[in-house]
Amino acid sequence: MKTLGESTHEFDKWFAGKIKEVHGIDVNQPPPDPMPKLYFNSGS
Repeated sequence: MKTLGESTHEFDKWFAGKIKEVHGIDVNQPPPDPMPKLYFNSGS
């Protein structure tokens, strides 16, 4: 979501605001905990 938080497009700003409003997640801030580790990638 890093690119969503950095976007200047009006829809992206609106969508980021809705994410914060509904879920309480601010996509403009880094997550408080480390990201989960990927153990398996089924796409490769």
